[in-house]
Amino acid sequence: MAKALSVSPSTVKTQLSAIYRKLGVSSRHHAVPAAYRLGLLERGEGTRGL
Repeated sequence: MAKALSVSPSTVKTQLSAIYRKLGVSSRHHAVPAAYRLGLLERGEGTRGL
């Protein structure tokens, strides 16, 4: 992910932590369902291009 975004791995970790905190979750596993519940993602949206 860091390479695709041209940032350091540390930056990715920091930003993911902030996202998890805002979603009220502690992992990517829990972040995805939370994002769907909040309407931040819609069914069929993929991230395979990253």
